[in-house]
Amino acid sequence: METPSYEELRKRVQEARSKDDYDDRHACCWQGYLAALLEWGLITPNEHLELSTAVPTVEPDPSLSIFLG
Repeated sequence: METPSYEELRKRVQEARSKDDYDDRHACCWQGYLAALLEWGLITPNEHLELSTAVPTVEPDPSLSIFLG
């Protein structure tokens, strides 16, 4: 499997957000996916920050409890 480029990820996030059925569940999945890419060293912290800002914030963010244990 080939590592997705920053531009490919940015495009995929934008396309996902443009769909009518995009909701909090999708946002949580995207945040988790981006966090995994960061953890595995496939994107940089700056790329993660930029991509994450394109995903709507979900409150409370369930990913925090996963990462903080």
